[in-house]
Amino acid sequence: LGALESLAFSERNIDHLLNKGLKYVSNSQLLTIVEDVRNICAAEREWRDARTAIDALYGYDKFDGPCHIVPNHSMVIASLILGGDDFHRSVTIASTAAWDTDCNAGNVGCLNGIRLGLDGINKKVDLRTPVADQMLVVTSDSGSCISDAVLETRKIIHAAAALRGEVLTDLPEKRFTFEYPGSLQGFSTCPYSDTLIQDIQLTNSSGTDKEKGLTVHVNNCSSKVPADISTPTFVDQKELIQNFSTISSPTLYSGQEVEAILITKEKHISVEPYVLVYELNNNIKKLTGVPLKLSPGRNILYFPVPDTQGMPVFRLGFRFYSDRNVNGRILIESIDWKGAPEEFGQRGVLMKSIWDINPYWLQVWASSAKQFAADFTYTYCISHPEDHGIVTQGTRDWTNYSVESNLMFNLHKKAGFVIRSRGHRRYYAALFSGGNKVSIIYRKNEEELILAEEDFIYKQDHLYNVRFTARNDELSLDIDGKNILMAKDQVYTCGAAGYRVDAGTMLVENYIIRSC
Repeated sequence: LGALESLAFSERNIDHLLNKGLKYVSNSQLLTIVEDVRNICAAEREWRDARTAIDALYGYDKFDGPCHIVPNHSMVIASLILGGDDFHRSVTIASTAAWDTDCNAGNVGCLNGIRLGLDGINKKVDLRTPVADQMLVVTSDSGSCISDAVLETRKIIHAAAALRGEVLTDLPEKRFTFEYPGSLQGFSTCPYSDTLIQDIQLTNSSGTDKEKGLTVHVNNCSSKVPADISTPTFVDQKELIQNFSTISSPTLYSGQEVEAILITKEKHISVEPYVLVYELNNNIKKLTGVPLKLSPGRNILYFPVPDTQGMPVFRLGFRFYSDRNVNGRILIESIDWKGAPEEFGQRGVLMKSIWDINPYWLQVWASSAKQFAADFTYTYCISHPEDHGIVTQGTRDWTNYSVESNLMFNLHKKAGFVIRSRGHRRYYAALFSGGNKVSIIYRKNEEELILAEEDFIYKQDHLYNVRFTARNDELSLDIDGKNILMAKDQVYTCGAAGYRVDAGTMLVENYIIRSC
């Protein structure tokens, strides 16, 4: 499939594509399977009959274990052949034929999305607008989970340039610039609007000679009938799926400032930015910024995200309204935020019930520690029986900042902070070890390098106020208000913050991030 997807950028014909892709296959069983499926599809043009014939040769009953790759890959190939150049028919076959339908339809849709392009995807019905480019990326770099097709496209372009030894300077740096045709980057009519009747359309003419950006068309808009649009910044509590649990951190935090550039010809439209958060009682709370009355031309809105009391922001939105009934257009040229929060914290005892051991606010953390939980006396408890138990929260927007907590060490080999974490194998850490030493280390995969180390006698079961700071190339560790260690390194310039525990347990009171 990897070979087929690479080739599909320049080869549209499915038979030619399969012939070229098979040149990259050396496994005799796979070669036989593909040949058998092609012969079946040549003889049986009705997909149900083809599926029956494939089942007789390669059905689940022929293999041990669930969801075996052979029958499923056979159905992927059959769906591609029998769907022809009809994107919808190919995905319909894959998702109707049973077996591992989600994976099969995903593989078929991916390949045909490349092969047939946007025109092929949009040919019959509008599949793009309901999805609005949204993507959930499986990664321990949890601040990169909530994403969209535009952001991931930029990453692919940068990676391709790096492979060629090139440095690109012309790609947008702001988070939302909507630079591709039809791109919405998650924006839709806000599903949590308190306005019962809204007449809004979102369009994008980027890629043409028209305006570049997201156009918001508002009809019959007034102060009594405002228009609300929003985009996800975290996984909605209603959408958390426990069997395929999404590991994610929010992309936006209280203490950060949102900048939006809006262009309009209208004279009577105002915009009010807002964020949505879940409170501890699971009620949704809307926090708003200062409204801006738009002037004809280019307008810049600044929105410092209000204090959320440590709860995650799960949507960023904009409300448009007018002092009179208006039909109008507003072009959103860009939306962005940069840097660590001025201050963001989860403080105190947030474990409110023994019947809810995994409260929603705890979902913002990515944990590879064996145990990470809310605590009844402090804020968190982290325990890991082996080396390298990591828990992080944050994004690569976080550059110069400090992370501060009161830490209590129980039996342990090493424990402390991580900072500028890019996943759970690349970061800096400030670690207490052996009851008599502190160190600042650099970690890359299996490589670990001590950047600074100092003797420091500390006790178990005693709270220490600890602050770990990364500013430019300087790393510093303060304990109970006194600077203990300094180090310099410039490999990691940004990333999330959190904790590390090796073979032991650590209690944590408060988690406070401050930009510096």
